[in-house]
Amino acid sequence: MLILVINLRSRPDRLASVRAQLDALGLTFTRIEAVDAASAGPMPPTQELSQIERACALSHLKAWRHFIETGAERCLILEDDVIISPALGPFLAEPANFPKDVDALRLETRFIRSRLGPGRACVTRPFKVHQLHSNHYGAAAYVLTRSFAAAAVNDLSEPSHPVDDVLFGAEEPCFYPAAVHQLRPALCVQAELVNGAKDAPFARSDLEPDRRARLTDRRARLNRIETERPQRVKVRRSPVEKCFRELRRWGRKIERMKEKIHDRVVTHRVWRNIPFAGPGIAVAAAALHVPGSEQEVQS
Repeated sequence: MLILVINLRSRPDRLASVRAQLDALGLTFTRIEAVDAASAGPMPPTQELSQIERACALSHLKAWRHFIETGAERCLILEDDVIISPALGPFLAEPANFPKDVDALRLETRFIRSRLGPGRACVTRPFKVHQLHSNHYGAAAYVLTRSFAAAAVNDLSEPSHPVDDVLFGAEEPCFYPAAVHQLRPALCVQAELVNGAKDAPFARSDLEPDRRARLTDRRARLNRIETERPQRVKVRRSPVEKCFRELRRWGRKIERMKEKIHDRVVTHRVWRNIPFAGPGIAVAAAALHVPGSEQEVQS
């Protein structure tokens, strides 16, 4: 399978990391030079998309366009800060692991619970493919079909949302609802989430300063709204009003319970953890001590 690795020229340490892991699995890849935020072109940051997130989205679009040009039918796209399971090689080697109706298969986990449909067993055990019915952010490892990539490139010539919102944000307005699936257990995880790897230099997230700045700004706006809000006045309710209020509260609890029962019994959509198909191996360990990580990237 075609493998593309998105990598900034300024992060040769990450390229060396992912190269060490893929080499150990006998997998070849093509490097896609990531778009730097400073050269991504003018666009004022918005609530949905900062300049760094826009550069990240443009980098993925660049990878999708390269994929289309190769003529391959499926492509694995990796960001350069992933830790890879030893099972990735055997999984990619079996074409039957990829159902024909699965246009986008997410291979990573962020160790958060996700709402998943019924699992379809892969030829390579113990993996299963589930349709994704909830947000599960991150776009560090996923497999696309050629037709999906072509449609996405056509629809998203100028990104307006982060790429993981588009691909894996099931509750976002820009999401492709029927196309995206999750592999369980996952074959990849970002290094910042792995004990023993998260403190390594290559695990430093280029998006983290931007995320912190936006979070600080959001908190400041919420605090400002809170301070400007008129002081709440305690409402004195009659016993009858209190009774109806309590009934409404129980009604909402019953509705939520009905939804859970419907999910389990009718649609079989269940909130589940996405484990990593570890434990870590020599491939991941090699990523922590890769030689030549300071060398310049060769295009």
